[in-house]
Amino acid sequence: MERHPARFFLEADDVVVGGPFPLQGQRDGAGVQFEIADELQLIDGLAVLAGNDDIYARCLDIGGAGGICVASHVCGNEMRRMYDEPDARAEIDASLQEVYEAMFITASPAPVKAALKMQGHDTGPLRLPLVECDETERTAIHDVLARHGLLAGVTTG
Repeated sequence: MERHPARFFLEADDVVVGGPFPLQGQRDGAGVQFEIADELQLIDGLAVLAGNDDIYARCLDIGGAGGICVASHVCGNEMRRMYDEPDARAEIDASLQEVYEAMFITASPAPVKAALKMQGHDTGPLRLPLVECDETERTAIHDVLARHGLLAGVTTG
């Protein structure tokens, strides 16, 4: 799976930007384009939250406040353990990488809704233009959830 850096655009002559990540800027015809650098940093007076599952542990490691993460819907107990048990954080995070990837096997939120349905939650249908996961995607999601014990106690029917 290929990840693309987050981007946002501003139109301004003089731009001052503060955020949880160092930003690198390039001017283009539409304004200034910033790309998030690889380093996470805290900013005084700002509670930093991870916005991607795969940086949640790193965010906590630097003193971040938590995260707004997709995978927490399907493996919330483990993600809570990362918050509560810093000594086990790296191991838990490494064990969840496959779950993080499965939640983006296709356009979000289709995979997380499919996973939640497999866990017995009524999520309702997706709204157009989004479409449900296909059989191959559902099978991949199911297999990941099963390998991680995230279907325990779920009955089908």
